[in-house]
Amino acid sequence: ARPFLRETANLLLNNVPGRRIALVIDTSASMRRADLWQQVVARVKRVLSTLSPADEVGLFAFDESPRLVVDWDEPLADVGTRRARIETALTELEPKWGRTDLGKAMIFVAERLAQSAGEKKQDRSPQIVVITDLQHGSDLAALRTRGEVESDAIFVTGQKIWTSFAQYADWCIQLVRTDTNARRKHDGITFL
Repeated sequence: ARPFLRETANLLLNNVPGRRIALVIDTSASMRRADLWQQVVARVKRVLSTLSPADEVGLFAFDESPRLVVDWDEPLADVGTRRARIETALTELEPKWGRTDLGKAMIFVAERLAQSAGEKKQDRSPQIVVITDLQHGSDLAALRTRGEVESDAIFVTGQKIWTSFAQYADWCIQLVRTDTNARRKHDGITFL
C-alpha cells in the first residue's frame, strides 16, 4: 500500500483559530423546578466536551443580575484544565430565589465579549450558549403575548419560544394578556 503523505506533517495548534465561548447559565428561582438544574449541569458538560485546544470558555450566571463566574482570560494550561475549572465552578452554583432577566444578562455578556475581543490580538469566533428555561419567574407583569377575545375564540399574537423536545409534548399551556387596559399589570391575564 502506498502512503498518502510523503513527508511528516507538522500541525501546530497555535495557529488554529478558536472560539471564545460564553456559557450563560440561568440561576433564577424557576430553575429550582423538578430536575432542571441537573439538566443544566449535563448540558454544560456536553458543551465542554466539544472544546478544542484553541478555545477559550467563560462561565456567566444570571437571575435578576448577571455575574462573571469564570473568566475566559484566566491562564489555564490546557483544555482539560479549562473543563475542570468550569465544572468546579458549576458545583458551587445553584439556583437562587431571584427572577429572570435574560435581557440584562445578554447585554452584560455581549459587552464582555466585545471588550475581550478588543484586548486580544488573536481573532476568535464568539459563541454564546444560553441555558435557561425562558421563564420570567413569578413576574407575570412581564407577559407580552397578547390574546384578543372575539366571540368564543381568543386570537394569540406574539411569539412563543419552544424548549428542547417540545415537539414531543402532550400539552401546551400558555398565558396571554387579554386586557391591555387592566389597572394592574398582573390583571387581565388568561390561561389557555
